[in-house]
Amino acid sequence: MNHSLSRCHTLALVLVFGVLAPFHLQATSYVMATDDELVGRADLIVVAEILSREAAPSDLSRPATDYLVEIEQLVKGFAPASTVVMRLLGGQSPDGRFLKVFGQPTFTPGERVILFLSSYREGTYRLVDMGLGAFRTRQIRGTSYALRDLSGMAEVAASADDLTRLRARSHLARREAEFLTWLSKASRGVAGEPDYFDETVRTRFLPPTSEFNITVSPSGCNASAGNITRWFEFARGQRINFFMHEPGQSGVPGGGIDQLRSAMQSWNSDRNSEINLRFAGTRNNDNGSVNADGVNMIVPDDPLNEIDGSFVRSGTLAIGTIFFESGEIPSRDPCPLQNFENGQAHPIVEAGIVTQDGAGENFFAVSANPELAFEEVIGHELGHTIGLSHSCGDDETGGCSGAAGQALMRATVFDDGRGARLGSDDRAAVEFLYPLQATVPQLPAAPSSLTATALSISQIQISWSDNSNNETRFEIEERLIDGGFVPIGTAPRNTTSMTIDGIPEASFRAYRVRAVNPDGTSPFSNEAGTTTRARIGDCPADASVLCLQEGRFEVSVAWETADASAGQGVATPISDDTGHFWFFDPANIEMVIKILDACGPPFERFWVFSGGLTDVEVTVTVIDRQGGTAKTYFNQLSTPFRPIQDTNAFDTCSI
Repeated sequence: MNHSLSRCHTLALVLVFGVLAPFHLQATSYVMATDDELVGRADLIVVAEILSREAAPSDLSRPATDYLVEIEQLVKGFAPASTVVMRLLGGQSPDGRFLKVFGQPTFTPGERVILFLSSYREGTYRLVDMGLGAFRTRQIRGTSYALRDLSGMAEVAASADDLTRLRARSHLARREAEFLTWLSKASRGVAGEPDYFDETVRTRFLPPTSEFNITVSPSGCNASAGNITRWFEFARGQRINFFMHEPGQSGVPGGGIDQLRSAMQSWNSDRNSEINLRFAGTRNNDNGSVNADGVNMIVPDDPLNEIDGSFVRSGTLAIGTIFFESGEIPSRDPCPLQNFENGQAHPIVEAGIVTQDGAGENFFAVSANPELAFEEVIGHELGHTIGLSHSCGDDETGGCSGAAGQALMRATVFDDGRGARLGSDDRAAVEFLYPLQATVPQLPAAPSSLTATALSISQIQISWSDNSNNETRFEIEERLIDGGFVPIGTAPRNTTSMTIDGIPEASFRAYRVRAVNPDGTSPFSNEAGTTTRARIGDCPADASVLCLQEGRFEVSVAWETADASAGQGVATPISDDTGHFWFFDPANIEMVIKILDACGPPFERFWVFSGGLTDVEVTVTVIDRQGGTAKTYFNQLSTPFRPIQDTNAFDTCSI
């Protein structure tokens, strides 16, 4: 990567000095849309001139910029006048804060453009799929061409389907006259094969530069232009906490929490830098990602419509954002900088990530590996939130080769099952941006030998071995049988056990523990789980309950499908130790189970055996109503039912 910070990396961003003024930067991921897809999404397609640019009304919830657009040619739709207002997210807010959205083009008055627009608020319009919906016209060798500017946007490769060829060609320059003729026909549903691409014309609107991997302040910062942005908390031994908006990422088993942790760990695990990202749990947050509220949020499925439209087969997939300090009172340095080992930097004060609605269903869920696809995308966006730009592959950095081409921060996401794996160029960037301090952090050793024991119908006790002598506390995390881990509490130093209360009867919980001190956190312990005890009594007579071994054992089954349909299995006894369940149709048996009495020597156990003819999510709960103990078995969604052969299930023969 290029570490020469004397070169100014220009951002399309207006800077006005005022009171404390953090900048807000974003990075955008997309799947290339075909021109036919853009036509279908646009309410208006126009050839136009940009007449003026000004800040949108201050009563809007987010900074935006209004462009007055004079229509030269109306290609699709109805325009109420010869001029319309295009309102784009990004710009200056009344309090002096700036919002920059990577992938959202900025325009200069006098520019001639081709715009794909959708209706927005108060009679304004916005671009379809941000930078994908705008073309700038340029004269090249006497011919007018339409060129895209995709600076700041990272492409995620589309799946190998019949649109792959068209999407690949969508990067090419377009001869304007033929392009507009085709668009007019396409808007009426009569267009044929595109005939306007020109492979001989360089498609990048911006001139290529050398590899540049770090986000820098824009030219408006005068003498401070070109300085990098970074979190200074890491150097002070502090963590940067991120929360995920409930209920997590659709299309990814478990909501993507485990993959978010893995992506954070990829950045944290670089041994020669001091990054310390932490998942702090889930919460509801009505402010989204692009409003500064002091909370670093990851917001799946864009519930506040911060990204235009919805992801279907192409378009914007995710954005990552940062706020950094850029201005103080006018009488002082308008671009405050702080020193660190390799120069000066603007302090990052807040960050966030948003994934587009529809991405879960139409990208992650249909990937060959949804978990690793999400891990890679979220890992890439996390890279932007710590101050990294693209290593290569966008319109500012040029083509990819060598180490930069294998970086997580290259502009094209791999989606090949590698997840959030860092390349050498990623490591070079963070080791420059976050060098280790002279003193080596003394992280605590990880706890081990974690066990979980059911104490009652509502309590589980966990115990572990304390292997460190420098921890200040322990952090405990819990998960349900079908969910990801979330923090539930802490324990003081030198603690080796904890009792968790308030758990429902006969319910499974799993736990993990790690040690914490001012230098950071240890790895997590092993995972341990168990099912709370059950009340002693009779097996209830219920259609969803199977009573076996003369009514001693109660078996129930819960199921859930990919479309979130859920219910209880219907039980049918076959013999005193065997029965089966159906989910959707009495004639369609989904699962069979038997409980065998193996209480004689040498086993002294009741055994549980089960098999299934399904790949839906299945949770099997077996309760010994005479012994008051319970066991839980789980089959993950979209996984063929794994046989259960538990010969150690219940050691309650003597009861």
